Amino acid sequence: QQSDSWGLWLLLLWLRVNQPGNFHTVPAGVSTVTGVTVQRGGSVTIPCVYSDRYKTHVKYWCRGRELRPCFPIVHSDSPQEGNVSIRDDPDQRVFTVTINSLTAGDSGYYWCGVKISGGTDVGDQVYLSVTEGKMSVLPLKIVFHPARLGAAWGPHTSRLVV
Repeated sequence: QQSDSWGLWLLLLWLRVNQPGNFHTVPAGVSTVTGVTVQRGGSVTIPCVYSDRYKTHVKYWCRGRELRPCFPIVHSDSPQEGNVSIRDDPDQRVFTVTINSLTAGDSGYYWCGVKISGGTDVGDQVYLSVTEGKMSVLPLKIVFHPARLGAAWGPHTSRLVV
């Protein structure tokens, strides 16, 4: 639970992706935020948006500088491991990864990944920084149809919500 004294403000993104035509591009089939800075002890939920063709594929979250080798911490068919959980919403073509009780040791590169049976997995990288300071979110690496992207600021929020 974040302390009110920190006065954290967090970007709240609502991504409504109801039809494949809403995307201009989805690099490598998966896209997420570039980076997130979170206060130690806090929680974060990171959105991973994917192409329609991956709706039925297993999604996963792993740690490492490269997607291969990057061994999953959680995946959509085993959604909880310690303080990390994953939730897939195929109708919106987004899966979210939530990490609770963050420590400095959680800082590093992570991947939103999609398992491709008999092929090369696809994914996008995000850098998570756990600090003593405020939370911030770097922009998504994706181009959205302007009518489908909304943003709002909210006080004392410790989650990026999709």
